[in-house]
Amino acid sequence: MDTLFTEQLIQDIKPDKIILATGATPIRPNIRGIELQHVVQGINILIKRVQLRDKIIVLGGGLLGFKLGEYLVDEGKKASLVEQFKDVMVDTEIRNKNDF
Repeated sequence: MDTLFTEQLIQDIKPDKIILATGATPIRPNIRGIELQHVVQGINILIKRVQLRDKIIVLGGGLLGFKLGEYLVDEGKKASLVEQFKDVMVDTEIRNKNDF
């Protein structure tokens, strides 16, 4: 969508939660407000440690972020996926089960 992730975008979307989906080894990007209570790690969504309402921003468009976004939409949530690269899942190599 080529939309810059800014404070204004967060104010426009008004998400209930912002999910950090920065990979299997989570990182905390240097973003103002990252320590706030409504910012959670993606794993906490998967193990249902965090209750979600309707509007969510997923930071990270790798495999974890993409799958989390897909899961949230399937659950009826309004999820916005934010990725630093032009494409999502650039860190993922798609494999077929017959490749093993």
